[in-house]
Amino acid sequence: EEAAELDTAWIGSWEEAFGEATIAASTAPAEEPERECLFLVGLDAQEQAHAISAAALRFLADERCSRLAIVFPAAGALARLVGASLKRYGIPHQDAIGQRLPGTFETASFTAWMELQRTPRLNALVRFLHSLDLDHPLFMNIARDRAEKVLRNALSEIAIDDLTVLAAGCGARAGEGEFVRDLIHAIKFLPDRGTLAEFLGATSATFEHLQWPERWREIESRTGWAESLPASFSRTLYLRWLSDSASTVRITRDATGSHPYASVQILTAAQAEDQSWSHLILAGLNEGAWPAGGRGDFLPTEQIDAFNSSVQKLNRAATRRGREGEGHVAVHEGKALFLGTPQQRQLARAQFDSLIESASHSLALTASLVQEAIPERISNPSEFFGRVYYEAHGEPVSQAAMRTLRDETRRWLDSASLEPRHEHPETPGILQTRVAYSARREIAKSGEYDFALRDPPNEIKPLSVSNAETMLKSPALIWMERYLGVEGAEDSTYVWNATVGKWTHEWLASILGRTENFTPFPAPADIAPRILAAAERKRAEVRKLCRQAGKVIPDWWDSGWENALCLAQTLGRILGTIDGWKFAVTEWRLETQPIAVGDGRSLLLRGRADLLLAKIDAPPASLAVPDLWIIDFKTGNKKSLAPSTRKKDEPRGPRVRKQVLKGNALQLALYALAAKQLGAQSVDLSILSPVISKPEPQLHDDDFSGCTAAFSELARMQATGIFGMRGLLRDAFTFTKDYPIATLAIDPEIIDERWELTHPELAVEEESWT
Repeated sequence: EEAAELDTAWIGSWEEAFGEATIAASTAPAEEPERECLFLVGLDAQEQAHAISAAALRFLADERCSRLAIVFPAAGALARLVGASLKRYGIPHQDAIGQRLPGTFETASFTAWMELQRTPRLNALVRFLHSLDLDHPLFMNIARDRAEKVLRNALSEIAIDDLTVLAAGCGARAGEGEFVRDLIHAIKFLPDRGTLAEFLGATSATFEHLQWPERWREIESRTGWAESLPASFSRTLYLRWLSDSASTVRITRDATGSHPYASVQILTAAQAEDQSWSHLILAGLNEGAWPAGGRGDFLPTEQIDAFNSSVQKLNRAATRRGREGEGHVAVHEGKALFLGTPQQRQLARAQFDSLIESASHSLALTASLVQEAIPERISNPSEFFGRVYYEAHGEPVSQAAMRTLRDETRRWLDSASLEPRHEHPETPGILQTRVAYSARREIAKSGEYDFALRDPPNEIKPLSVSNAETMLKSPALIWMERYLGVEGAEDSTYVWNATVGKWTHEWLASILGRTENFTPFPAPADIAPRILAAAERKRAEVRKLCRQAGKVIPDWWDSGWENALCLAQTLGRILGTIDGWKFAVTEWRLETQPIAVGDGRSLLLRGRADLLLAKIDAPPASLAVPDLWIIDFKTGNKKSLAPSTRKKDEPRGPRVRKQVLKGNALQLALYALAAKQLGAQSVDLSILSPVISKPEPQLHDDDFSGCTAAFSELARMQATGIFGMRGLLRDAFTFTKDYPIATLAIDPEIIDERWELTHPELAVEEESWT
């Protein structure tokens, strides 16, 4: 009844064109037998598919079963799981939904190319490059990994994620930079605007260079009419048309699911309606799936309500009285009815009711208890499921009722003891996966399945001081980078954080000039002009690159540049208050060398310290000075490393050790060890950030006397390759890279216990707050 107006308009329009319809005689029996109705709830899609297959077997055992339809709201994982289950049981069926078989255009490379043309940004370019074969002609002069590294370095220098600007920036650097510039130019981007013929010509040239002749032949065969369309339009519109036209997907199904006249049919709702069924299974009846949920609010609520109420007026304006007189409604020629959200839901209800009525003997409705994307969240049943449940039981379906239905379904499945006709044995690969799965969750030391080598490496690679800090926070990431050569994807969303830090360090380094030797520390009045001059050089460089690329430097870039300048000037003013330290060197490099850490072990380290100050009367030629002060610049709101006095009864040594194990003071501690080994007699350490008003030594090399065991354990990790796991797998509040997806299901408590067993000297005791 709710969709009566839509039905009336459709039937009236049909009769207006073809004449009065003749009502067919009913073939339904005078009295319909009582219909059985099952409600099955699985925990997730896998269990729901199992329940659907079991219900299908039960219905097929009924001698009255002549046609069985398993209806899904749309193609998806649930339909494929059911099809696979019926195949295992050896049940011939017709899978009308089938499986989408990708064709020429449904490949990672073409999809990445389309994304790159829509958004010519670095991440899109990287995905496109990685979708191509390693021997592609684009990589004739430079490997794609090297090209990605050069581009990311250019982005951190320029902070403008535009490929034309990045190409200009790379071209300014000889060698690899020129090769990357040529690579970007070789991709040939489509013009911003043009006619269809112009766009097709550019596409042809691009595909020819990318060696995609079969793709171009497919497009060319569909565009013989292109010359007759003189209109000019945007690249976005052309790519949308190309995405819709370049489709070579075909539906396929296995032999067991290719029986058009089989009793069992897997269908969508649109395919199943207007047919008669003896038995019917309506699957996937969860909220938002059937009927489909809203597509999002594109207007404020008040405007949406007003728009929905106007749909009825629009439809009335599109209709007229038919030739049969009053009551005969037809649609105006050249017009159509508009189906808003209420009308779409009305049609979905009518479709569902029609399906329910089409089942003559038995009916089953299925749903899942939890959401697939968020397993810890309950998934509510749809209004269709709830309405039929209410008609059958006289009460609404609640979450408690859903849990009860799931328990009953599980018991029924367990008692049925359904076994596939062909049981596939577990392959060695599957068995090995189970071994690795169990080993990662065992409360024991890290082994070969937990980011650890079986045997020590033949060659120990040097470790950067910054990576040593990451080894304490996310050791598995460093392990994969060192021994597998893989690393997590960079997130260019936060490129400004890295860029501001890099600019700030460069501009602070300019106060002493580009030299690797100790030079006199400048007067306070000279620091600010030198920082400003370095910042202006950077702005002039980026403006020049933008002019070469035909771009205008954006306003937001100037704002970010001013922010970096403000940070550098703030740190420079704090440095100007230092007194008594006559000589300094910036960006001091620690060349690769073994650093003794105690217990007969050494760490092979390399690094670069931000600022070294020496208290001596003449310029020193090395670090062999009586007093040395190492300062690390921080652009964030980092507090002093001086141990907190909150726990006055706790000695200073254990408090410093906690800071080292948490990674806060590890870099400076390693620099202190290196400086002592290189001849420094006394080493002070500090971090300098905008929230620290007075520069003074915060730690001394003697403070790390209780950290010998921790340093020795780090050396053992480097020597043996036994790292293990630690830390949050995917943290929403830090900029650390994500762990692989295979590790996400491991309980964090298990990870912590395994870390403590593997590296007891690196475990941090939990602080108790009283």
